[in-house]
Amino acid sequence: MKLRELKQEDSELMLEWMQDDSVVHDLQTDFMKLTIDDCKNFIKQAREQYTEKNPHYLHYAITDEDSEDFDEYLGTVSLKNIDYRNERAEFAITIRQKAMGIGLARLAMQEIISIGFERYDLNLIYWYVSPENMRANRFYEKNGYKGMNYELLHLELEEEYRTARLYSEPAQYIWYFVKRSTH
Repeated sequence: MKLRELKQEDSELMLEWMQDDSVVHDLQTDFMKLTIDDCKNFIKQAREQYTEKNPHYLHYAITDEDSEDFDEYLGTVSLKNIDYRNERAEFAITIRQKAMGIGLARLAMQEIISIGFERYDLNLIYWYVSPENMRANRFYEKNGYKGMNYELLHLELEEEYRTARLYSEPAQYIWYFVKRSTH
């Protein structure tokens, strides 16, 4: 697995997963209504963030360096809403159907979390998933993350992370987080 900058050529394969109901069925965003132009604009904005010293969003293409087409776009992994003051960010990932079940998502997740902690000096990375998205919740639990409701999340986090709300509608989601290791 390798992460690389998104390229405009990725837009068609990005749109492929957005139009694949088996991929987007339980996601919070209605990706099915998006177009190739939406993908191109997303990539353009993501590319502008790469040059910033303190970007608020990081979006990388996931590729499989062990495949024949080692540079083929297989999905996107992101840190969103990066909050340098509070040293936290939101994690997101989506992959094309053809890349599911081969371990790329787990590796991409580990890599982007490492980038957040090491390169951007974050201390907390969190994400939330609809309870209906059984595939995603199984994936996170299988990889050692414990899902919890927002109230339990609040109790699990130290005071410095409780000061600001993480999301405006927290109750309906299953929450996950990882804190930077202090060792």
